[in-house]
Amino acid sequence: MNLVDMRAIVRRDLHDEDANNYRWTNDELDRHIGHAVKDYSEAVPYQQKTVKATTSGSREIDISALSDRIMVEAVEYPAGMFPCRFQRFSLWGDTVTLLFLT
Repeated sequence: MNLVDMRAIVRRDLHDEDANNYRWTNDELDRHIGHAVKDYSEAVPYQQKTVKATTSGSREIDISALSDRIMVEAVEYPAGMFPCRFQRFSLWGDTVTLLFLT
């Protein structure tokens, strides 16, 4: 669903459908919809997975290119093993540091 469709649904729920006499501006509704989407995303985030290249001899991984990141839940290293090998890590800004490699 896009923002225009969502705004129309919110206007219907608010009984604010008279285009000549809106109670709420589009900017006001968009701001509130944005807050609701952000709150929902933090409570029930869209889970994503990415593979990042590592540098030999370094335990740091730059994740600044990951857009709209809320949190890092797990780090698997090396990737693709069975069973998965999740590593302890710390996150500071846009840098993941592997603490212990097992």
